Amino acid sequence: MNTVGLQELVGGALQEKFNKSFERVVENLQDTNTPYKNKR
Repeated sequence: MNTVGLQELVGGALQEKFNKSFERVVENLQDTNTPYKNKR
């Protein structure tokens, strides 16, 4: 099976976009001011 890394697609832009989005998700999960019942 062949695999392709995110860094190999669109000149690495996809990897950069993923990293930024993942960072936002982690920050949101760690935010104690966000009620747990609301959609994050």
